[in-house]
Amino acid sequence: NGPLKYTGKPGGSQQDQNKIAFTPDLVWVKRRNAAEQNKIYDTVRGKTGSNFYHIESNNNTASAGETGAITEMLPGGFYATGGGHVNSDGEPFIAWMWRAGGGNTTGSSGNEFWKNGVQYASAAAANITQGTLLLSAASIGTKQGFSICQYTSPSSADGSTWGHGLSQAPDFIISRMLNSGGDWSTYNSGDPTKYMLMNTNAGGAGSSNWTVTGTTVTMGAGLWTSTSKPSIAYHWHNVPGLQKFGKYKCNGDGSGGGAEDGPFVELGFRPSMILFKGANYTSDWTWIDNVRCTINYNDVALRANYSYAEIGNSRGGVGGSSQPENYAVDFLSNGFKIRASGGSLNSGTNEVVYAAWAEAPTFNLY
Repeated sequence: NGPLKYTGKPGGSQQDQNKIAFTPDLVWVKRRNAAEQNKIYDTVRGKTGSNFYHIESNNNTASAGETGAITEMLPGGFYATGGGHVNSDGEPFIAWMWRAGGGNTTGSSGNEFWKNGVQYASAAAANITQGTLLLSAASIGTKQGFSICQYTSPSSADGSTWGHGLSQAPDFIISRMLNSGGDWSTYNSGDPTKYMLMNTNAGGAGSSNWTVTGTTVTMGAGLWTSTSKPSIAYHWHNVPGLQKFGKYKCNGDGSGGGAEDGPFVELGFRPSMILFKGANYTSDWTWIDNVRCTINYNDVALRANYSYAEIGNSRGGVGGSSQPENYAVDFLSNGFKIRASGGSLNSGTNEVVYAAWAEAPTFNLY
């Protein structure tokens, strides 16, 4: 995993970074200075024409292809054609990236099974325990605790299951049906009874919507908005020194930002990127990372549920304003400390779930 900050170049170019020591299977791109969509690409869905399929975290439009998109996954990053939402000439971008099972870097066909860098003929050959919804493709990295699985939603809305292929139960799941109208349903083991939709700012809702085991995931009947549709799910579990998922209690007093004595969350590593979401109140899905802002406090934020430009311009960002009262956080050697006094990170006595990834994993994953 890792964030990549880059500037678009004309005519198509390779976007990579020497310190990122992997070829990604999942790339999430956002232009920083304009209202453009959050674009998500992965090696499991493959390509349409010469470009990888995209989906957008801030809406529920269908998975589709477009010009000016990613055409190949490469060591440290990817190749993107000119223009479009990932490589407009001279414009600033951020890409958050993860490696799963490796392979299919050119998106040649999709419908492939990769596990720990090896291609298999089927889910059974890859030793993946199936659920009631059979996997049609997957990319699984058991060492780094991350998998991408494709399947078809049930023929009737029910509590159907699919296999995740990991060595233990996932702690963070993002899933959606790939047709128009497919919302982004999420699970976080820090607040396991609720679901949240990533394309909205609504707080967590419901109870007993997820059953997550060491082999399969069950999603409640109410979260299936369409039947018999291709679907995708991204799964992560806690890995010491690499990634951690959980929840903290807010203590914000609304006094201002940047110096608030907010909650400290121990991760066991220095984070490189964190995704925050209010678990029980209306708030944005907020991305903060260590490449768009390199000092503490860090309040340079992008929001996964909106197409809006970046927030924060006084500490390295390219946004139109800074809001430390809503987004300030310190990235520390063993975790993070909230410096906001309200907003999406520290509102009153509410609760916030987080997904955090390390700047430098404590052991070689690749």
